[in-house]
Amino acid sequence: MSTNLSRDAVEWSAFFIESERAITAYALSLTRDIENAEDLIQDVMVSLVRDGPSPVDRRRFVMRAIRNRAIDMMRRQTARRKRLEGRAEEQSRFFERDSLSTSVCEAEAAERLLATLSATQREVVVLRLYVSFSFAQIADVLDKPLGTITSLYARALERMRESHQQELKDA
Repeated sequence: MSTNLSRDAVEWSAFFIESERAITAYALSLTRDIENAEDLIQDVMVSLVRDGPSPVDRRRFVMRAIRNRAIDMMRRQTARRKRLEGRAEEQSRFFERDSLSTSVCEAEAAERLLATLSATQREVVVLRLYVSFSFAQIADVLDKPLGTITSLYARALERMRESHQQELKDA
């Protein structure tokens, strides 16, 4: 058993090294905070290495696990926030700068444009552009029909295009 675990651990490690950028981008789009994204990724990867056999499609499995864990994390955070209300004012940053972008200007522009989208649209765009998932893979991860995903993606791109054109007019 320990031989399988160590082989699995090596395989998961290689997978993570290969997919780190996409995994981080997706986790960051869900948590909107780099520290939470890193914690989320670590929790998911540790549990996957520890808990058992490797799935056939590791990327899809990891993205779904990250999404599910992020939802759990957001629910816990909401409950905690409600408990702490009235004690102190919360400080929150809505969307941390994405360290994956090569320039600060690009990161800021991406933040502004992504912020114009609904949470689901943002998720679809990140999975498509940062993770390079097909629409079918995105539909599987988000547990939504394929037509819904393509529609969400098209509307998100249109919304981002309109927002960008408005920024250019205002500049």
